[in-house]
Amino acid sequence: MSRWRDTSIRNLLEHSTEKTDHTIAAKEWEFTGKVIDHYVSDKICQLCEGENLRYHFEITNNICNNRSLLVGSSCIQKFNIAVFDESGVEIFGNQKSSFLRKKIEEKKQELMLEQIRTLWKKSTPEEKDLLEYYVNSFKRKNGFRPDDLRDLLSLMEKHGIEYTPVLFKVALRSQFELSSLVNMSDQGRKSIFPCLSVAQKKRFTEKKQSVEKENEEKEKLARKKLESTDCKFETSQTYFKKTHSFSNSENYPLKYSRPSHNPANHKPPPKPEKKNYDPVVLPEYVTCSICSAHTNKWVTLNPNKCRKCLDKLHLNK
Repeated sequence: MSRWRDTSIRNLLEHSTEKTDHTIAAKEWEFTGKVIDHYVSDKICQLCEGENLRYHFEITNNICNNRSLLVGSSCIQKFNIAVFDESGVEIFGNQKSSFLRKKIEEKKQELMLEQIRTLWKKSTPEEKDLLEYYVNSFKRKNGFRPDDLRDLLSLMEKHGIEYTPVLFKVALRSQFELSSLVNMSDQGRKSIFPCLSVAQKKRFTEKKQSVEKENEEKEKLARKKLESTDCKFETSQTYFKKTHSFSNSENYPLKYSRPSHNPANHKPPPKPEKKNYDPVVLPEYVTCSICSAHTNKWVTLNPNKCRKCLDKLHLNK
């Protein structure tokens, strides 16, 4: 028999009316529904004497009402100590484990809301609107978004209210929430980091390393593009020098100087010759608009009419 089991049986029989059979003695005990959160894992189970407990669950002896023990959730399950749900029905197995975890979350939330109520009493009307928004967001997401929690804890510090970081649950399910924590300032992240669970801290570290690696690759790519651009610019300068000969030196600057202006040497440009233009130039041939004949025997322009068509018109009249 293990040391843990020996210790548990000894303490169970010592506090029970049954002194010989620990299975019968365990049936005398039941969970009261009371959970105590000590905030730090430094407590001892009064049944198995296990250390490093943060939460105590109170069990009482249903035969001797004045007897109670503060134990861990493991002992409640291993010794089949009775646990009843809200409707008074005894539960077992996984349902029992889920119920005990739920009791822990309810206790944490109860203690957290007590601290927020203290802040509410000292807040301005504008700050109360913010608090209401933060609490409603907490209910929807079952946790505070990183930016909301940072601002909430900042209000706590502003009004001098003592708070327990481990009671404030952080929502880090989505990539957006995780990215907002990574992109947060060091000061803001420092205030909410104690609120994170061990698993959340691990996710944050992995995400931060991934972002830093991605930023390094972007910087390398940008540097490579810049170096490529500089190389192309130097190549174009070299080509220009090779294809243009200068008399003074090889390192002639890539610019041209405008020649100085001397009025004495200045000659006005020659004036254009005047040409004689006929005021009206008549065409030799036109296309008649009536018979479409191209002839030099035309009579009128706009519309074009030839002599033959014009004579026909006069005869018809």
